[in-house]
Amino acid sequence: MAGIKQTVPNYIFGASNQPDQLKIPGFVNEAINIYPDVTEGCEKRHGTRHINTLTGVGTTERTWFAMDHGNDERFIGKVDANGNVRIWECETGDERTVRETGDSSTYLTHSAAEDIQVITINDYTYIVNRTIDTAMDYTGATTSPEQGNKAFVDLSAIAYGKQYSLNISYENVSNVSKVITRATKLSIKWDPGGNRRDDEENKSGPNVDSDDSCKYNTREIRTINAVGSTRSVEDHAKFDDGDIIDLPGKNLRFEVSMIGTPFVAGYKGDGEPYYRAFYDINIDLLHGGEYWRKGDTFHIQIGDEQSGRDTLHIVEVEEHEEIETKADWLIRPEPTTHDGSQVLTADKILDSLKKEILRHQGDFTIEKIGSGLLLENSVPFKVDTTESNLLSIIGNDVHTVAGLPTQCQGGYVVKVSNSSLDEDDYYLNFTTDLSGVSGAGTWVETVAPESKNHILPETMPHQIVKNTDGTFDVKPMVWEDRLAGDNTTNPKPTFLKGFGSGLGIGSPISNILFWRNRLVLLSKNNICLTQPLKSGILSPGEGGQIYDVWGKSAIALSPGDAIDVTATSNQVCNLWHGIEVNAGLMLFSEYEQFLLTTDSDVVTPETVKVKRVSSWSYSQRCSPISLGNSIAFCDNAGRHSRLFEMSNITRETEPLVTELSKPITESIPTGVKSIAESRENGLVVLAHHSPYSVLNPDPIGDADHCNSPYDYVYGYKYFTSGSKRIQSAWFKWKFPGRVLWHTIIRDTYYLILDNDLPNVRLLAMDLIRKESSFVYDTVGEHCDLYRAYLDEMHDVTATGVYDGVNTRYPIPDSLYTGSQVTPGDLWVLYKAQGQGSRYKATWSGGEAYIPGNHTGTKTIMGFAYDMKLKLPVIYPTKKTGDAYIADTTSTLTVHRCKLNMGISGAFSVIVNSKDRSDYSMDFEASTQHTHGLNINNILHSQIAEVPIYQLNTNFKLEFNSNNPTPCTLNSMTWEGDYNTLYKSV
Repeated sequence: MAGIKQTVPNYIFGASNQPDQLKIPGFVNEAINIYPDVTEGCEKRHGTRHINTLTGVGTTERTWFAMDHGNDERFIGKVDANGNVRIWECETGDERTVRETGDSSTYLTHSAAEDIQVITINDYTYIVNRTIDTAMDYTGATTSPEQGNKAFVDLSAIAYGKQYSLNISYENVSNVSKVITRATKLSIKWDPGGNRRDDEENKSGPNVDSDDSCKYNTREIRTINAVGSTRSVEDHAKFDDGDIIDLPGKNLRFEVSMIGTPFVAGYKGDGEPYYRAFYDINIDLLHGGEYWRKGDTFHIQIGDEQSGRDTLHIVEVEEHEEIETKADWLIRPEPTTHDGSQVLTADKILDSLKKEILRHQGDFTIEKIGSGLLLENSVPFKVDTTESNLLSIIGNDVHTVAGLPTQCQGGYVVKVSNSSLDEDDYYLNFTTDLSGVSGAGTWVETVAPESKNHILPETMPHQIVKNTDGTFDVKPMVWEDRLAGDNTTNPKPTFLKGFGSGLGIGSPISNILFWRNRLVLLSKNNICLTQPLKSGILSPGEGGQIYDVWGKSAIALSPGDAIDVTATSNQVCNLWHGIEVNAGLMLFSEYEQFLLTTDSDVVTPETVKVKRVSSWSYSQRCSPISLGNSIAFCDNAGRHSRLFEMSNITRETEPLVTELSKPITESIPTGVKSIAESRENGLVVLAHHSPYSVLNPDPIGDADHCNSPYDYVYGYKYFTSGSKRIQSAWFKWKFPGRVLWHTIIRDTYYLILDNDLPNVRLLAMDLIRKESSFVYDTVGEHCDLYRAYLDEMHDVTATGVYDGVNTRYPIPDSLYTGSQVTPGDLWVLYKAQGQGSRYKATWSGGEAYIPGNHTGTKTIMGFAYDMKLKLPVIYPTKKTGDAYIADTTSTLTVHRCKLNMGISGAFSVIVNSKDRSDYSMDFEASTQHTHGLNINNILHSQIAEVPIYQLNTNFKLEFNSNNPTPCTLNSMTWEGDYNTLYKSV
């Protein structure tokens, strides 16, 4: 039998449920209230400061959240089931004023804590209720207004000798076809003819006159029955500027010419020739007018009547054409002048059109704007023209923007239909240069008239905004209306697709995230990214931030458009949470994970994509967290919970997933509700948010309840150097009450404790020593101050009263239920040097008392808590590569164990034996072994030797510290006799 000595180099790996012979040296069987650190060793967890008692909160499970606004502005908040929001300062526990804007509490009303999701971005905190269906405003009050019954008639050209004609009809009336006629050929005859028409020698017909001066020469343009003429009806046409006769035809315009040519008609007796005039009479049809038919005849007088040079002629319509139309009103003003010497203006043409329209139908309201007429009516109508080269008709729909006028009525909306496809349609709204005044302006893209474009903010996520006076407002977020297109060209976001359809409602928002300067809304398996946030998100300045889930334009895609994508899978993949990683945004459904990513530097609708990257179960109750280069998430597995780490997340390959909780499998009970993490400290803490009433209504003195796994929070400590995980340690923390909620903000662990009382307590644990940390005034060997290790510490300096024997201190309400002290040993610490430093207090009737007069001395009161380590069976081990092999076939008698301690005060070691009585050894330094100022007997290092002399399998060690002083276990060396029994081959 040979002597043997081996050393367990550290105890920084926490607890493990593996069999003892398989454990790597450094693991323990149970670790309670420890804080393993790769530098300091296995320390006692730090104490907690009592911040304040939060009154009127109750112990019912509700939604808590944290807000970190930088500097010293750290807050915690709570959303009650009725939607009421309360907020407290983290460092003081003072409640801040919270004002509700609108009916925010209705939106925030919920039944389960996980229904409410909260995210903070700078000074904004967003709150989502997963049970509220989104909706749009269909009341009409905030939608695009109705266009009305309008048409705009715009002059395309000013032309001489043209008729600017319109056809107007009511849209919803079954119009009967009608036929109008138009003259296409005219003839003219001198009536009765020239005065030499009947001469025997006249061989030229009736158009011969004896006056060889050709006095009847004339060329005239005449209009018969011009629309709008005020002349009285005559029996024949005789006025150059227009005639009214008793035929029904209108607007007949022609040019008539009578040109005489002298010729030798014969010779006189003396041989001299005599002359006659032959007249060539022609009529040219300039405009066929309306309602003229073949056979219509009328007389026309041409020439100069005043000088006796006029003649009478018969004009006959020899041919006509028929034109079929269904228009209610044929607007046919008099054709414009053919005389180029006259000035023809747009105003003259428009006035003529306006007058003719009103003559036919006086119900129209007509406004002349620029080079066009705006027509309005109380009933729908349509306008077209046969003169498309002269007039442009702008109704509700145009095919191109080329013909749109530069002057129009403000607010006039047209639909531009580029093709037969609806997908390329868009709408333009005319915006005048002078508001409210028709005239010059520009055409700006807009939404379809009568479309529903306003999202109801009361059905969307809300926000908590911190005001400059320190108060908070809870109010709906402001959502931009759709400003362009319609449901085809600029469709509703997917979470609103069902609204207005047969489904009637939208989908609830399940969570809200932040990625690439956009808010990300999750709803079922849909992902909606808002337009990039503007600078207003940086601070809640005037007006605040407006959020936009629409496209900017229906004409073309823009990099700044909102983005809508869908995660698809062969199973239900409702998305609940997400977290940003280097490769994109990792999204979690109950059984699968999806990566929202882009191959471009800029996230746009054309570059974004979503792909399934892994299939792991996930608990929707708590959000995933970042571990620096990887992420972690929780899952429920039957009656237990598991923590997974996901690393190597790329766009091309499936990530690596490792179960971090494997060493303590089945130790974490099901129902983890939140994860508090601090990457700087390499710490993860899991809590269940389970009040006492959930499991046991009477926690005091109930042994089964006190052993409940829900009494603990579960901690995981990690340290990575490069790509190697050096530390991966699990442990449990127990506090003087059930943890309802917790968070870590800037190196401080905040927790809400419940003792089955109407009020709850806000505590803080400083993960690193801060100015606010409670410390002894005792100076250590390295001139540092030691922390005080108590829970729920109060400064009670001002309350001490000396009664002649004892100094009495009222026990703070948070430590006293009115009939008993909250379970735990009550300690009083004095910080002044040279006095007795710590006492386990005696209490009675709500007072704690300590022998002697300690008034005026800096005093701290709090509960002691147990640091406990249950060490595994000791086996001789041999390292092979990265593995350790325990020798379980040989016999080992352990003589002694030497515990190498770091900074420590009093502690004890219990030897639990199979065949002997258990015994305990207490270790506490004497003041003789340290310097004079160290009255708390805290040593920077020491070796505690525990005699054993038993077979290694017959005992186990248990390490305890329930003193208000620090305690650190660095390593352990054991010595004994070793008999291999068998020779290894």
